Amino acid sequence: MLRLVWVVVLVALGWSGWWALAARGVGGGIEAWLEQQRAAGWQAEARSVSTSGYPLSLDTEVLNLALADPATGVAIEVSRLDFASPAWWPGDVILTLPSDPIRLANPSGLATLTTQGAQ
Repeated sequence: MLRLVWVVVLVALGWSGWWALAARGVGGGIEAWLEQQRAAGWQAEARSVSTSGYPLSLDTEVLNLALADPATGVAIEVSRLDFASPAWWPGDVILTLPSDPIRLANPSGLATLTTQGAQ
């Protein structure tokens, strides 16, 4: 019986480690992508990038995302993006767009995109 308890504890610790590593990878990947865009001369900002959903899901929330290319005048602002994936396969991602307006700009003018339940 004691051996079974140890096996369960070791499996739980291993899974927790995997989840923490995957959560850090997902959030860090988004932060690294934003940094790459800034290095390319873009404005690329997000108020926060956070991951939750332990133990079975990696739910990453990006708040107040703003991307703009000063060279072309193209820009997008979105209040929230949600990325969800199962913890056992972080490569299977579902992106959910917000229901509030997404603002798009280009040299020709401004546009607003609204969606309901878009994934």
